[in-house]
Amino acid sequence: MKGDKVVGIFPITGGRDAIVRYATEDDLKDIFAIIQDRRFERSLREGEKMRILTNAEKATWLPEIQNPGKIVLVVETNNIVCGLIDIGKHSNCGDDTALVYSIAVLTSHRNKKLGRALLVCGIQEATDQLKVHSVELWATLQNIHAVNLYRSLGFQQKGEILPNATKWNRQPADRINMVKQFSS
Repeated sequence: MKGDKVVGIFPITGGRDAIVRYATEDDLKDIFAIIQDRRFERSLREGEKMRILTNAEKATWLPEIQNPGKIVLVVETNNIVCGLIDIGKHSNCGDDTALVYSIAVLTSHRNKKLGRALLVCGIQEATDQLKVHSVELWATLQNIHAVNLYRSLGFQQKGEILPNATKWNRQPADRINMVKQFSS
């Protein structure tokens, strides 16, 4: 049972520690708030109507947290859950590769290296628990902060860039597939 097992403690700006741990059922309300925060930010950036998290979407998260084939971690500071990462195997990636389905930090808690903490812990847990030799993710190329974070952690471009596959600041934007390989 994963429970609320702590997988990392990181110092952050302001002298407080960030705790990265496995998500529990008690975290669902906070997870939904993080997802809504990301959707709100995206709606402002893209100039589109915000999509509200539906009850059907909410219902999928408890099985995700409980799934032994998934890694769902949260980060908290000052007893506030302010970020999450969701990693698991995906049929399109192969048996030895995990996919980052989602990584998000509340807008109010950014620029504190919480995304880095989530990714570092998520990668370590994926290699230990899922027995993978690589981790993949998709990013918007114009999201310079995210792409730079991924590159700083050893992710490299995989395949061709998908031009105009999404939007960024209301403009067509490119998607990039990135992978981090580990030695066997």
